[in-house]
Amino acid sequence: MDIAIIVAIPLALVLALMDGLNNASNAISWAIGGGLISIRKALLIASIFEVVGGLLFGFYIIDIVSHRLVADFNPLKHLSLPISIYTSSIIWSVLASIVKVPISFSMAIIGSILGSLSIYGGSGVNWGMALYIFIGWITAFTISIAFTLLSLLFSDRFGKHRNIYIYFGVISIAFILTLLISEPITLYVSSYISNAFIAISIFLVFSAILFPIFRHNSYRQTLASLTLIAMMHGANDSALIASILMLCLDSLKGYAYLSIAISATGIAIGVLMWGHRVANTLASSIAFMDIRYVSIIYISEFIAIALLLRMGLPTPISLVTIGALIGFSIYRGVEMIRFSYVIKSMFITLASTPTCIAIAYAIALIVSILIG
Repeated sequence: MDIAIIVAIPLALVLALMDGLNNASNAISWAIGGGLISIRKALLIASIFEVVGGLLFGFYIIDIVSHRLVADFNPLKHLSLPISIYTSSIIWSVLASIVKVPISFSMAIIGSILGSLSIYGGSGVNWGMALYIFIGWITAFTISIAFTLLSLLFSDRFGKHRNIYIYFGVISIAFILTLLISEPITLYVSSYISNAFIAISIFLVFSAILFPIFRHNSYRQTLASLTLIAMMHGANDSALIASILMLCLDSLKGYAYLSIAISATGIAIGVLMWGHRVANTLASSIAFMDIRYVSIIYISEFIAIALLLRMGLPTPISLVTIGALIGFSIYRGVEMIRFSYVIKSMFITLASTPTCIAIAYAIALIVSILIG
């Protein structure tokens, strides 16, 4: 067996476990903070739909990271690269988890890739694509703030007309899901009319499924919204971790879903076993959460993440969550959240990329010297 596989797959599983431990809070904390669901049930739901999301939608991220971000694939054949990429991200996630702050694994992993390739002078990086990803991060953060704020305003403005808000939520979610699911289907259909018919059919099916859920009560709305966020997180992070395997191991090329399944399973185990550590901390940063606001905020986060996912861009989930917290605090007042925690989370999240660049560069340099 190739020594790279023996080294890379265990490191991928460790990083996936850390992702589940640390980043589970992004999918479940609003529901816990709002008192709508127990942490045990939230962790169970998140762990299941992390895997579902990874397998259904992870292919969007695989293409950008494993094919377009890297300009020269030859350095990736060196064993130092998977070691430095995975180890630097693991080190940073461990440090953040010690202080119980969720980090962006997207920012950490992209930083680790850039830092590792920098020992070859940076020529192996497609810097135009890197800039495109960075702009996407800013966009996701901005969308999260804006959608959260506008959705809360919309909800209160039309609170007396509950059906208007229900239709708005259902149509928004159904439309986004249609965009995500119709893309791979249309690859096999050449007719525009057939594509349009398929897309409309998918939209109507999702609308029919979602409407009874959202019409029933806030609890069901929250559960549905929580599963959507967990799926987006699974698609984003499991594909990112899998992308490194695809980049560095020739033997796994053509087995994208196997790589995603390995990563998603690791994340799910991390969520179940240790996700309560960071999730409880983030949930406690919310002083009070009106039940009807929980699903609204989840939907805002879902839209921000799903739009970037559809573009193939890895999304910093923690940054989206912080954006939702900021949007909520703008609407309800800063006193409604523990603002010091938001500042600390923002600082650590933004530090992810430069820190991982530095750590990965140092590790890649040391390992390349040691093993030649």
